[in-house]
Amino acid sequence: MEDYVFQEATSNDIPALVSVFISSIQTAAKQDYSSNEISEWLESANNKKRWSELVQQQTVIALYVSKVMAGFGSLKDKNYIDFLYVHGNHQKKGFAQKILDKLIQTAEKQGQTIVTSDVSYTARPLFEKNGFTVVQQNNNARGSEVLVNFKMELVLPNV
Repeated sequence: MEDYVFQEATSNDIPALVSVFISSIQTAAKQDYSSNEISEWLESANNKKRWSELVQQQTVIALYVSKVMAGFGSLKDKNYIDFLYVHGNHQKKGFAQKILDKLIQTAEKQGQTIVTSDVSYTARPLFEKNGFTVVQQNNNARGSEVLVNFKMELVLPNV
């Protein structure tokens, strides 16, 4: 695996976060979602308020390779994984696992007992491999499409 570093993202990183988000969906999600579903999903890249709130209200951990953001994840309310995306150029290299590990460790350090997330078809195998279980299927109306994802949770070991 290539050398990498973690860094907490700030508002200055929003353009890179959006770029990773778009590339990740365009590259990885095409195996699980239709082109129309992907187009609706990508609409959220234009929501400037959402991206601003992301870096202001959540812990956003970016993974850098050679000083370029390769992926990122976020923790909302100390125990909800809101975002987990890896740029298309850096997929299948274990970076999603590294980011997920870091998010879970962060929740554990903050005394959390459960970590939850709403996970795409694409990310579901990664989360299941890490002990998350499906709580329910979500059907999210987006424009003319319904995007399916899964509410998942991981019960953290008592320390």
